Amino acid sequence: VRESYYTNTYNIKLSEGGIIEIDLLLSFLKVKYELRSNSNRGILKELKKRKILEDKLIEELTEDYNFLRLLEKNCKLLFYPPTSELPNRGKKLSMLAKFMGIHEDTIIDKYTETKKRVCRNIEKIIKL
Repeated sequence: VRESYYTNTYNIKLSEGGIIEIDLLLSFLKVKYELRSNSNRGILKELKKRKILEDKLIEELTEDYNFLRLLEKNCKLLFYPPTSELPNRGKKLSMLAKFMGIHEDTIIDKYTETKKRVCRNIEKIIKL
C-alpha cells in the first residue's frame, strides 16, 4: 500500500503521480527524443527549448516536480529517520506546513492536487 490512513503517511516518491512516475516519464522522453541532459530539470528545459511539448505542460510538470522534491527534501530534513513519507495529520504535518510556509489545512490538498495533475499530464503526454 503506497498511501495509508492507518500509517498516517503518503509516500511522496512512490505514490501514483509521485516523483518516481515523473522520473520514469522523463527517462522515456529522454530516450524517445534523444535528449542529452542527465537531470530531470535539464530534460524539461530541453523539451521546452526543442518545442517537443506544449509550454503549459512543461511548466506544470516543472512546478509539480519542484513541489514534490521540496516536500520530500523537507521531510528528510525535519523527520528522523529521514523519509519520503508525508504525514497526513498530527504534529509532524503541522511542523512541516509551518516550515514550508503553507497552511496546515491546505498542504495535503496541494499535495493531492499536484499528484492528480501529474497523472493527467502523464496521460496527455503518453497519448501524443
